[in-house]
Amino acid sequence: MRVRPRALASIALAAGLALAGCDAMPGKPRFADRERLPTEIMDFGTLYARNCAGCHGADGTLGPSRPLNDPVYLALVPRERLRQVIATGPARPSPPLRLPPAAR
Repeated sequence: MRVRPRALASIALAAGLALAGCDAMPGKPRFADRERLPTEIMDFGTLYARNCAGCHGADGTLGPSRPLNDPVYLALVPRERLRQVIATGPARPSPPLRLPPAAR
């Protein structure tokens, strides 16, 4: 049985259109499951847990970085710089802790 080129092209075109219009491709994440930008998150607890708690601790006092309520730091840092760091994050994150070879 010989398949005519026009029929084969029609089948390929129909399959291509069907797949291109399909928004539920296997393995494609749903829109609700995508990673959200910090500017899209309005809940402070979620925003803090995702972007700040890793360095400042779950409650802002016990973490590898400064406590958020450190009065000496708050007295020395200009308010505008503090707002900038809160809005955009630190200029460069702190390096990971490097243990000496004997402690590994």
